[in-house]
Amino acid sequence: MGWIQEILHKIIGRDHQHEDTVTVISPTPPLSPQEPMEKRTVNFSPPLEGFIKLLSENPHKILLLDPEEKDYYVYLIDDEGFQEVEHRSMEEWDDILLTLKDSNNKWTSVEDKEFICQISLSLSNLGERISVGLTAPSASTDYIIESRKKLIRRVNRHKPATNLTHKNIENLEIMIEKHRDFLKGELYDIMLQNDSIEKAVLEKLPPEERDYKHILKQNIPRKPIVESIAGWMGLEYIDVELIQVDKKTARWIPQPLAEEFNFIAFKKDDSAVHVALGTPASPEVLEKIRTYFPQPVRTYLSCEEDIRYELEKVFQPDD
Repeated sequence: MGWIQEILHKIIGRDHQHEDTVTVISPTPPLSPQEPMEKRTVNFSPPLEGFIKLLSENPHKILLLDPEEKDYYVYLIDDEGFQEVEHRSMEEWDDILLTLKDSNNKWTSVEDKEFICQISLSLSNLGERISVGLTAPSASTDYIIESRKKLIRRVNRHKPATNLTHKNIENLEIMIEKHRDFLKGELYDIMLQNDSIEKAVLEKLPPEERDYKHILKQNIPRKPIVESIAGWMGLEYIDVELIQVDKKTARWIPQPLAEEFNFIAFKKDDSAVHVALGTPASPEVLEKIRTYFPQPVRTYLSCEEDIRYELEKVFQPDD
């Protein structure tokens, strides 16, 4: 994924924290309102067979298959939000991806009912995400084209790639619990003061769901969440995608060590070595960092996925 992300970085930039999803051209030629669609069929086997059946029972929704670190997650999405259906091992992901890519604009049958598959691809830091919609064969080509656009809009609105992953949430929960006795107030109140967050997402939560565990699972981009957590914990926050990472400094730390503990030394000056971490540094991690630099270490909290992406760039071979 490194070279793909690098090309996207050059083309669209990475400065817009709410625009991390990039729609990719469909794997089959685009539809034209003036051209009739050729009938081509596809038959699905498990687990896709079950996913498509579920989608056929909810024709007003779309299906999103989203890869993460070890599993891929399946969601149903409509105009109101998303519902997690299940998660499965990434070991089967390549076959799933190839099958769905090949099913775009093809007919499929579910319990004697026919549908046309609509497939849209997008990218995240963890790979290709794939969205699936079903339309009736009687639908006009114009309607099918509009359905494809709606599919893309729903994913970008309700389950964008800028959100926290399940592993991110798990790590943040561990971090918060470890420091909970020292934290004042609630994350909910801190986040209401963050201008980067859509307040309606928080305010619609009932009082019993305004604890940090519920908030981490909301449709809120990861950057303002981590920024708010840093403020809550009295830590400095930095967006490593918006700074110039000094490769020479970053490469003083062995790649396996930086990746294992998810940190990047992005700058060195007379006063300190500046290090961004996905979670607050333990004394053990700080001691490891100090073995490579004589200067004091100044730490910042940043997003795990952003650090992972920057490490990938730093340790790419030079041209």
